Amino acid sequence: MLTVHHLNNSRSQRILWLLEELEVPYEIKKYYRLPSMRAPPELLAVNPMGKSPVITDGEINIAESGAIIEYIIRKYGQGKLATLAEDSQGAIDDLYFLHYAEGSLMPILVQKLIFSLIPARSPWLIRWFFNFIFNELARQIVEPELKKSVDMVESHLAKKDWLAGGSGPTAADFSMSMCLEILEQERIAHPATVAYVKRLQASMSSDESTKLAVLPTDYPRISSQIVEAEERYQIEGASAQDILRALVAVVHRYTGDTHVVLGTPSSVLRIDLSPEDYLDSIQVVETESLSTGDLNVSVSGNSIRTVYNTILFTPIRIQLLHLHLALIIQNRTTPIGRVSLRTEKEEGILPNPRAPLNWCEWPGPITSVFSSNAAKNPEKAAIITQTRTYAYGSLLNAANSLSNHLLEHGVQRGDVVMIYAHRSADLVLAVLGTLGAGATFSVIDPAYPPERQIVYLSVARPRAVIILQGAQDLNPVDEAVRGYWEKDLGGVKVCIEGVSLGEDGTVHADGSILNVNAADPGVVLGPDSIATLSFTSGSTGVPKGVRGRHYSLTHFFPWMATRFSLGPESRFTMLSGIAHDPIQRDIFTPLFLGASLHVPPSSAIGTPGALAAWMDEQSVTVTHLTPAMGQLVTTTGANEGESTTGDAPSIPSLRTAFFVGDLLTKRDVARLQALARNVVIVNMYGTTETQRAVSYHAIPPLSKDPAFLSTQKEVIPAGKGMKDVQLLVVNRNDKSIPCAVGEPGEIYVRSGGLAEGYLVPPKSQVDGEPDPNEEKFVQNWFHSRSTSVEEDAGYADTLSSSSNPAKHYWHGVRDRMYRSGDLGRYDTEGGVECIGRADNQIKIRGFRIELGEVDTHLAAHPGVRENVTLVRRDKDEEKILVSYFVPLNSWKGDGNEEKATNIDDAGSVEGGIRRYAPLIKDIRTHLKKKLPGYSIPTLIIPLARMPLNPNGKIDKPALPFPDTAAAVASLSAVSASALAVANGPDNLHADITPTQKTILNLFASLLPGFTPDFTGEALPSIPLNESFFDLGGHSILATRLVFEMRRAFPVLKDRISLGVVYSKHAGEIASVRGLASIVDVLRGEDLGLPIDTKAGPNAKEGNGILDTDGDEEGEEDNHYAQDLDELISSHLAYSYPSYSTSSARSLHVFLTGATGFLGAFILQQLLETQSSSSSSFASHVTCLVRASSPSSAIARLRDSCASRGVWSDSWISSNRLTVLPGDLALPHFGVTYSQWESLEHEVDVIMHNGALVHWVYPYERLKAPNVMGTLTALELAGTQGKPKSMVFVSSTSVLDTPSYVRIGSSVVSQNLGCGVLETDDLETARRGLKTGYGQSKWVAEKLLFEAGKRGLSGYIIRPGYVVGESKGGVTNTDDFVWRMVKGCVQLGSVPDMSNGVNMVPVDRVAMCCVSAVTASPIPSDDASSEKGGPGGNISVMHVTARPLPTFNDLFTALKIYGWAVEKTEYVQWRLQLEAHVMNKSRNTNGEVEEEDNALFPLLHFVLDDLPTSTKAPMLDDRNTVAVVERGRISEYDPPNTIDEKLLGRYLAWLVRAGFLPPPQGGQGGQNLPELEGGVTTAAGRSGI
Repeated sequence: MLTVHHLNNSRSQRILWLLEELEVPYEIKKYYRLPSMRAPPELLAVNPMGKSPVITDGEINIAESGAIIEYIIRKYGQGKLATLAEDSQGAIDDLYFLHYAEGSLMPILVQKLIFSLIPARSPWLIRWFFNFIFNELARQIVEPELKKSVDMVESHLAKKDWLAGGSGPTAADFSMSMCLEILEQERIAHPATVAYVKRLQASMSSDESTKLAVLPTDYPRISSQIVEAEERYQIEGASAQDILRALVAVVHRYTGDTHVVLGTPSSVLRIDLSPEDYLDSIQVVETESLSTGDLNVSVSGNSIRTVYNTILFTPIRIQLLHLHLALIIQNRTTPIGRVSLRTEKEEGILPNPRAPLNWCEWPGPITSVFSSNAAKNPEKAAIITQTRTYAYGSLLNAANSLSNHLLEHGVQRGDVVMIYAHRSADLVLAVLGTLGAGATFSVIDPAYPPERQIVYLSVARPRAVIILQGAQDLNPVDEAVRGYWEKDLGGVKVCIEGVSLGEDGTVHADGSILNVNAADPGVVLGPDSIATLSFTSGSTGVPKGVRGRHYSLTHFFPWMATRFSLGPESRFTMLSGIAHDPIQRDIFTPLFLGASLHVPPSSAIGTPGALAAWMDEQSVTVTHLTPAMGQLVTTTGANEGESTTGDAPSIPSLRTAFFVGDLLTKRDVARLQALARNVVIVNMYGTTETQRAVSYHAIPPLSKDPAFLSTQKEVIPAGKGMKDVQLLVVNRNDKSIPCAVGEPGEIYVRSGGLAEGYLVPPKSQVDGEPDPNEEKFVQNWFHSRSTSVEEDAGYADTLSSSSNPAKHYWHGVRDRMYRSGDLGRYDTEGGVECIGRADNQIKIRGFRIELGEVDTHLAAHPGVRENVTLVRRDKDEEKILVSYFVPLNSWKGDGNEEKATNIDDAGSVEGGIRRYAPLIKDIRTHLKKKLPGYSIPTLIIPLARMPLNPNGKIDKPALPFPDTAAAVASLSAVSASALAVANGPDNLHADITPTQKTILNLFASLLPGFTPDFTGEALPSIPLNESFFDLGGHSILATRLVFEMRRAFPVLKDRISLGVVYSKHAGEIASVRGLASIVDVLRGEDLGLPIDTKAGPNAKEGNGILDTDGDEEGEEDNHYAQDLDELISSHLAYSYPSYSTSSARSLHVFLTGATGFLGAFILQQLLETQSSSSSSFASHVTCLVRASSPSSAIARLRDSCASRGVWSDSWISSNRLTVLPGDLALPHFGVTYSQWESLEHEVDVIMHNGALVHWVYPYERLKAPNVMGTLTALELAGTQGKPKSMVFVSSTSVLDTPSYVRIGSSVVSQNLGCGVLETDDLETARRGLKTGYGQSKWVAEKLLFEAGKRGLSGYIIRPGYVVGESKGGVTNTDDFVWRMVKGCVQLGSVPDMSNGVNMVPVDRVAMCCVSAVTASPIPSDDASSEKGGPGGNISVMHVTARPLPTFNDLFTALKIYGWAVEKTEYVQWRLQLEAHVMNKSRNTNGEVEEEDNALFPLLHFVLDDLPTSTKAPMLDDRNTVAVVERGRISEYDPPNTIDEKLLGRYLAWLVRAGFLPPPQGGQGGQNLPELEGGVTTAAGRSGI
């Protein structure tokens, strides 16, 4: 077996990910570094270099990551890779297809964000989980008539791929979210479930804020998988209670929560505390452990044992947690919020705020460096536009001319020169010319409204104005603006208009060429000379001017050039907003390096695909972007849902992309990587006040490390400070304390390159207003100068003591920090994660809410491009959360784009809400999985684009006021789509077709909150693309919809089945438009017309009637068979070990599905069967039970078995029963590696009985538990441990085709057997199986056939309807047979049906299963056997009733025992049932009143010809007879059929259980038999 040796680093994570994707068996050997980061001897023995990871595979030993990946793919990836690219559940929206090898392999790896194991969790977690579920359930139930048991609720969890959407920190969180979705859509409410709800509500708190504390992690929280590890530690002198109290304090410090929620082994612990509390004041119950959502801390004396999820945490994170606990305990006399948590271990990781910086390193002003470059390479291209190229020499001459012109007009050092600009080479000229004169430049976008321009002028008070020709052409200066600087400001020294740059270096201005000396103006500039005046938002609404120094314009470039391989050959872009300070880096970086700057044409900005195409054309290598601009670059017609021609654009030349200005998300990165596989993406952090981006976090190119992005969190961190910069995270309770790893605090930027400060208006100083510079630009209080420090070289003022004339414009060494107002925390590598704003933490209704956290989770939704969340006040002055977002598929409102975000244009806002109602609902569901209820935004408003302020950031005041949206949203509390009422139907249904109009009114007639209009004058306000289920529909209403459609389109009556409303058409499920397309296609077929291809390629796929006569339908009909072929080639072992059963012996049996109805009886008979001379017996049984912990698994198994009357505590006490928590749908069933290894070496027989049973779900939704679960069982059988046999419980649903009915009859007529032979190869069912369940079982059986040919021994058991236990009558109330009986009782009518129904008592079926486990093999020469069938060593056993009861037998028993039911001709009975469903009145609320009919959930059985659809083929069972005879397990032989007496017993039990009403005393009048003892709980089937 392959072994992975690792130190738990990111490379190891990726190797493990790859192994799990390819399902490669492996074992893990984890090591931990010794002090000084030395590799442990065990790892050195494998690889002397101490590298990690290392894999060993036999004698092969590989230590290089790339070689490891290639080896794994080449050896284990053949045949598997193709299947990985198709996710049958469609559950993951962000798949990254990673191509590693070329040539014949071409493997495609899909990053599914998983590993394989869900480990055990403590019992309290399950209690919390169900508490949350049923609190939601109590609010969602609207139809308590539905009879679904708690087991069925749980079984629904497995209907979806467990990968869906990253749904929380734990496996329980995932299950919870999936269950909630089902409950909301299907409104499940069995009386037993309701009672369970009430019990839970009575015993548990319903506080919605009880979600367990979630700690900061090292890796992204992208799946619910858990791989456990542990760390131990001892704290001298501490007691267990001290440690538990300290844990509460540390969780408080890590999260900032004053309401800490932790779990104990039996309950949830809620503790309120504040930073001023002391350790000894924290009240903690006596317990042995406390848990967060991701780790468990156990204590014993002064010893700590922390079990944590290595998918989320590194060992150093847990080690630091232990050290932080010790510091809290050691400082118990200090308030918990003021204890310094920083340890010696962190000193080498985190920045030291007392360390000196290189204050005096300065390469000179940008003007001097640019002049030097121009002198060296005067002909080199400096600026390249769409039409012109400007050389360094000519640009220098032009800049000098402009500088001298300004000087001649009296512009002095430090004067502000305001530039009216546009993106062009002219802007570069104006900036360089201003700086060369020693002045300060500031930029205004002339597109700003005049009022806004005047505000900037009032702050800047410029002494000169430069108006570029291009700006003047696009937006002439308003007379009010010109009047302001001429009159209100007292005029300017010079106003230069119409400035433009000629290719030869001439400067055009004021209508002519400037005839000015082009010599160097000779103005001396120093580090503290003021170069820039930029604007940032002010709290009063008036922007603040930030005075930038020359120091920062050049100080960082040498380091950046070295770190990111920048140089003269680099090709930069000018993409930043012209009035946004990042434009400075666009201009100055290439000029400093002697590189070229490329200016895009204005037409490329905002045109999908054009900007990327331009960058490719220009062979751009470096770009500076904001996330918003990055989205423009990556926006193409292809990714916006628009039709495109040709290939999507790519930028192979791009090598470096610097991002700054806002939060960068993984989606932003992935989108750019898709265009530029070779780009290093650098996320940077900076503000206008820091003047430069001052931190960095680099993401390697996709071409070099394709899996790196998967290790990153959703929001890319700010990273570490650049050279001579420190990002200091400071304790918010005591700013003298720097934060430790994981602790949130406020970010202070310590740097010699900070801006000089704000430009404070003289009036504010006179009025005594506080100086904002004193609040934001502060002295470093961590360092106090002394004589010794003065002598330190790092603090020595070498510039002042030099002969450099720049010293005269230098204020000396200043150790300053900028208070950013941002919140952050250190990671374990010393980088900083931004987590929000200090002023974004707000309280609503007493709950603390972090707006940044809301936005982070909102940004993670796949339908959201950008977003922002604000606090607003509604009409009642109540604070509410409002989230604004731009959908990924950009919405265009009526009119121009500006209207979409216009505060006064309510119609556009309402239109957006209406259009994106399904997306808004999905976003809300997504947020519910991530956030407590009080953090969910009240309003979620889509916009065409975000309004931006001059700095390129979201202009929050310009966002539409939410009152209008609130009014629209409040129109319907039932359906999100009722929002459409606001604007009326005119715009919704402009192009509606007659078929759509009919279905639209059917929707309105069924859905609450809508009124149909068959006159056509006022159509219901339902969008044509809205799903019936999103509008409030559910499974019962869906059934009624099918009836209504059949009535509306009578010609198609027999062709419209329930599958229609569950099928997907053009990406929509059960929308008016989709259903109408299907109807039109079916109409066309009936008329002999060709299918309208405009209806979409999937218009026929969901019509519910698969016609095997047509080739096209035939291809669609066998999609499950096509999947089989791929699974055989990619998943089965080449051979299976030989299993010997030559003599009777004790067996270790591995059983799945033990919590199901049949499984409970299989378990009982396995454990109560004794050995005999002719057969083996089960000495030990290991059960796989879907649960999150061993204790909850045992509890679930006990409850399930006890409800069927088959549980014995002696099974546990005698150590004959082991229960493992797991899940069929997960790799290795979700058990741990050690548990899997034990199964490999201990199990003799695999009894695979578990499955998800559902008659409506398609194959794709059942594949994970029913097919992949079977493959996992086969994987266990194929291991090289102990040889094993396998018994697989299938179903006669694999034979549910008309062909097998004919085949069975033919076999009987020819005297070849009693029906379909057990040697049939199932090829007849390769096409035509109607149900996804039958298809999934067919695929599973065929996989076993192939495994049998490769050496696997065992049996496939095919039962029909498994009904009650023959002695006590306990039965499965969730079976179609009993729903049919109850539905007939409720209807008062039974159909006349002579069809046979293959009903066999559950204890008989269980006996057949256990006999297959314990019996000796059937001899090949046994005349009664069918050895040598299509499955090789796998034989089939049909379990069939002899004699076969009929439906009439079943219905006759109802009359015999006193129920008032009348036998009716089948057609009439069906009409009665249809009328019963359809003819319902509406109550005063407009809601349909429905009677509780048990057949509602299964009406798809009666929508067509029930006798045909329930007609089962006759079956031969000679193998079963032979196996039961050899493996008889008890003296009692359960009956193999159902007679009148046994039916009476079942009916009596159903009455006692409350499932059936007591008989009314009809004509039969025979009393029901008396039942003695037994259980009376209505029990369902499912056991997964």
